[in-house]
Amino acid sequence: MERRDFLKIGGLTATSGIFVHPSLVRSEEAKNGGFARHVDFTGDGLSLSPLEYSNALRGLAEKAEIEPDYYSQGGTVEALERRFAALLGKEAALFLPTGTLANHMALRRLAGTDRRILVQAESHLYNDSGDCAGTLSGLTLIPLAAGKSTFTLDEVKPWVERAGTARVEAKIGVISIESPVRRKLHEMFDFAR
Repeated sequence: MERRDFLKIGGLTATSGIFVHPSLVRSEEAKNGGFARHVDFTGDGLSLSPLEYSNALRGLAEKAEIEPDYYSQGGTVEALERRFAALLGKEAALFLPTGTLANHMALRRLAGTDRRILVQAESHLYNDSGDCAGTLSGLTLIPLAAGKSTFTLDEVKPWVERAGTARVEAKIGVISIESPVRRKLHEMFDFAR
């Protein structure tokens, strides 16, 4: 399968592991064949200073451990994707530089032609991504449960029913659930509600 065709297949798989080159990992015990044993979901990046990060990248480049990636053809990124696909037992994997972009692409793929997306009003996608979903993908984000981490089925039903009775059909394509919710001090979504 070509990387350019990845989003044509159904379903996206997320993983809780991340690949980190050993030279970018600070603690010796975290180094294990290029995979970090510790994964920190409370922040972004490896907490390296700009100087530490640029020195680590320079070291990799000097050792020729980074293969160029030209228009999704070969390179280190493709090797990373192949390795994760094998680890997950999947046909293919896709590397994206940010979780926000991954969320956006997943919603775009899952929505298909039904462009309305129900999201938590406190979600990262709704609050911290500007109008990327609308501008880049023509998605309409509809916020639910302002000030809370969880919305209820009763809050979802009117939007689904409305789509079926509207003069112009506009179905709900996706119901997005972010959990934990960063803006609510990492509260978890309550699926029992």
